[in-house]
Amino acid sequence: MVSMKSLARCYMWWPGLDAEIERTVLIRELRALFSGFGIPRVVVSDNEPQLTSDLMKEFMTRNGVKQIFIASYHQASNGAAEGLVGKFKAAMKRMIVKNSDSMFNELSQLEVKIRCSDTTTR
Repeated sequence: MVSMKSLARCYMWWPGLDAEIERTVLIRELRALFSGFGIPRVVVSDNEPQLTSDLMKEFMTRNGVKQIFIASYHQASNGAAEGLVGKFKAAMKRMIVKNSDSMFNELSQLEVKIRCSDTTTR
């Protein structure tokens, strides 16, 4: 991202160039994620400018995705993410204790469970 911004500034510049690059790259990456994993019903994020931009709102609306904004580093709003990290760590510890030869298979099964679970936001 930094090198992309530097390269762009070598050829042109206008106020807000960096923000425009960030938004454009974000949309491109979201398209790639959505094409590989499907379009989510809801995206929960903080209030970063590139996530609250008109371009992002239009992209999410066009794809039928509801955006929910939360306060950064707020413990109550990070509960689902923290719970997922805890489950992952516990599963990894079990695999290490078992000294499993089939760690790849177990990780794949864990990934499927995580992706297939319905995470809700209230």
